[in-house]
Amino acid sequence: MTSKTLFFHVGTVKTGSTSVQRVLWENRENLLAYGVAYPAVSEPRLDLPRFANADFLFQEDFDRAAARDILESMGAENLVISEEAL
Repeated sequence: MTSKTLFFHVGTVKTGSTSVQRVLWENRENLLAYGVAYPAVSEPRLDLPRFANADFLFQEDFDRAAARDILESMGAENLVISEEAL
């Protein structure tokens, strides 16, 4: 496994977290050009709308090995995980 830097974006309700997450989600390809990944370990809940990407940390039945594989395979050296519940 190559070394990666992991950034956590944490914000409580009504602090603009969803706006930050939406910008990260909508600009995933542009961010990759700068070595930053906003990984989609699970699909975002766009029906809510919800653009957080850390469900795998909280769901007991989530396949953590699959999540680890996705995170390790990201081509970027910087990963951003965003979740209000952190």
